[in-house]
Amino acid sequence: MGYLPIKYARGAYHHPHSTFKEADITDSSLPEKLGEFDCIVSFETIEHVAEEEQFLANVFNMLKPGGTLILSTPFGKGRGKPCGSPFHVHQLTVEEFMDLFPDYTLSAFYFQNGPLIKPAEHDEDMHFPLGIAICRK
Repeated sequence: MGYLPIKYARGAYHHPHSTFKEADITDSSLPEKLGEFDCIVSFETIEHVAEEEQFLANVFNMLKPGGTLILSTPFGKGRGKPCGSPFHVHQLTVEEFMDLFPDYTLSAFYFQNGPLIKPAEHDEDMHFPLGIAICRK
């Protein structure tokens, strides 16, 4: 039997107010199929998706007004550049990542700095392995 992430999530993280669903995030009809959510969490996903614009449009359209997106990704050399992972389409730069959320009313960014995740204090000379965006629609 293969790994079943939804079954695992339902068992390990069950809460009566939580829902776990599996679908193709690049399906343009996904917002109609799944509806709207108060919060969408996407950890370490976007770097695997070639259709990044459709992914982001779907997430935005599935958030209720005032809803929150929490999205993280590892950083790398940017779009169209090899990143060393056969499973990643690309790894965005800090600047590319921060430019993904123009339609949100509020966006806050956090970067991994050693073992800590800290609010964005971007310095061109600093390298961050990971970024997190928390965005309000």
